[in-house]
Amino acid sequence: SRVPEAILRRIRGLEIGGQASAAVSTDGSVNSQVSELVAAADRMQLADPQFRSELAEWIRPNWTQKSDGITGAALGMNNVASALGSWTTRVVDTGSLRAAKDRNLCAQAPVLVVLESEDSVPYWLACGELLQHLLLVVTREGLHHSYFNMPVQVPDLRVRLRALCGLSAWPQILLRIGFSLTEPSKTPRRSVGEVLSGPVI
Repeated sequence: SRVPEAILRRIRGLEIGGQASAAVSTDGSVNSQVSELVAAADRMQLADPQFRSELAEWIRPNWTQKSDGITGAALGMNNVASALGSWTTRVVDTGSLRAAKDRNLCAQAPVLVVLESEDSVPYWLACGELLQHLLLVVTREGLHHSYFNMPVQVPDLRVRLRALCGLSAWPQILLRIGFSLTEPSKTPRRSVGEVLSGPVI
């Protein structure tokens, strides 16, 4: 279903000190073209054995007790498939299957959001802060989100994404947002103490 315009205005108004801002697209034609970039990036990345090997290190069975990684359920796998998820990712190029799935999810998204900034450490930090604000708004409003950052990670596709979305800076993060009929599966999270050094306030 459509995301209310009042929420979209809040998202469009998000920015961090002129260093990072959010671009919003509800244009089906633009989103369809973005989905083709997502699919192309999927195929390119998953054709690379080194990429698959690194990705496989983070895939967990659905019943994992580990405090990090991605469960198979988060990738649409049942319990049996999730047990083989890491091995399958490492040895099989599933790029075409993943591309078809992600293309549809991206093209059908009611809203795509691109966070943009220049490419330097202060701007990346500002973009991370902006993402924090965005996710708080999305969660507060009962929306869900998922990442489609693949074309941001491929230089040629990143240039095309910037032009397609009419950005004035570089795309750093690409997400889809909308309402979900089902509760997404939980993914492992490390405790705050594991990821921060120094005292926790």
